[in-house]
Amino acid sequence: KFRYQQMPGVIKEKDVDLVILDIHLLGNIPTNDLAREIVRIEPSQKIIIPTTYPCSYVSHPLGNSKLKNYGILQKPFRLSELLKVINQ
Repeated sequence: KFRYQQMPGVIKEKDVDLVILDIHLLGNIPTNDLAREIVRIEPSQKIIIPTTYPCSYVSHPLGNSKLKNYGILQKPFRLSELLKVINQ
């Protein structure tokens, strides 16, 4: 079972192309906190956050940060929509 605490180590040790973080993570882990930690470790990491909330209601995952490699994707979505966000 993968744990929140393992993510920083995985990002450091592996060449991760993309991180997909659901807005509702198991165990009430704050998605924004995890996204901030990932970007602290790897500033250029691409992150996609799928959500059932309208995209206009979801704030930037890192507040006023200058993170550019992220996307918010409203569920349900088609594979073509996911690919579009990945390729942005």
